[in-house]
Amino acid sequence: MPTREPLPKFHFPPSNVRRPPPPRRPGKEELNTELEPFKFLHPPVQQIISGKTIESLPDELLFEVLARIPPGRQQEIYEARLVCRKLYHIIHTRNFMSAYLHHSTYGLLLKSKIWESLLILPQRGRGGGVEITQLKYKRRGAVVSSCNGLWLENSLDCKDLYVTNPTTGKIVLLPPFVCQVFEAQYAMAYVPASMEYKVVIFYPPDKTPRAVCHILTAGVDKTWRDVDLGLVSKEASMAFYNIPLVTDGFIHWNHPCTHHLLTLNVETETITETPSPPPTPGSLRYIYLSTRKYLSLLLPYGRKCSWEVWEMSRPETGEWRKKADFCLEVPNERFNLLGLVPKEFLLPVGWVKGAQCPLARLQLRP
Repeated sequence: MPTREPLPKFHFPPSNVRRPPPPRRPGKEELNTELEPFKFLHPPVQQIISGKTIESLPDELLFEVLARIPPGRQQEIYEARLVCRKLYHIIHTRNFMSAYLHHSTYGLLLKSKIWESLLILPQRGRGGGVEITQLKYKRRGAVVSSCNGLWLENSLDCKDLYVTNPTTGKIVLLPPFVCQVFEAQYAMAYVPASMEYKVVIFYPPDKTPRAVCHILTAGVDKTWRDVDLGLVSKEASMAFYNIPLVTDGFIHWNHPCTHHLLTLNVETETITETPSPPPTPGSLRYIYLSTRKYLSLLLPYGRKCSWEVWEMSRPETGEWRKKADFCLEVPNERFNLLGLVPKEFLLPVGWVKGAQCPLARLQLRP
């Protein structure tokens, strides 16, 4: 009786099993439509990146071109990957996301409960000013935190949390958290090492000196994790009543009238308590501002509109270093025509262009 030979075994590479296959490559008759997704690029770049020559270009060149596309064109980047296999594999990498964030222009978001939020972006070029635009995105609730252009919103009843991209309109609903109260503080931080976003919910301590928070890794965790951060001093615990500041991989709590700062390492999920630089004589108020990359501290000195600028060079150890001095005093003559004079002094509220251009709030009175 004849025997049947066994069927050959096929082995598939693990990379092809873990991720879906890229989209179908268009035929020759469709090449003339490949240029449409790249209309947001300059004409010379459009011709270079068109389907007729893209296969001959090195991956490094395409990587650099795509990483420098303006933030407002994010949706078109992902539309472009659907027409080219090579772009698909370049964009779907962690290195591309890291490079895209590095080349992005960071601005300052001014949130309002009544009016539309304002976005302040620095203009390109030497000596450029700033551009103020209104965000027309329809919010679902209050914007409680922001990071790398993403918003963390909670519903009006504090039962739902969303991560939204106001540029593309994409919305992600986070897993429910039952024990939310109105006194909770929220923060969303980016972890450069793992390229993940973590959301932290914290309640101001009532009768216990131990700090406890709830952490969720967006897109990974299905439930919230309770994390005991340990003991903190009574003076430092006052900082938990303030809105936290976020930098790359860290969340900071501070109080304007204390000399202590609490820093949460989002990657290791540990908290440290460190002292702030010594204040200048007569200085009573500490002003902490985030530059996204690191935390800065402003200490007033001398005249009421002069400041010392310090930066936290090593958040892991709480090491500070003095960076510069600046003055924001505005002559009263500029307001005489309007019948207005400064009420007290200019109050810095944020940075534009990294830590090069401070944004201040001016209180006026008739």
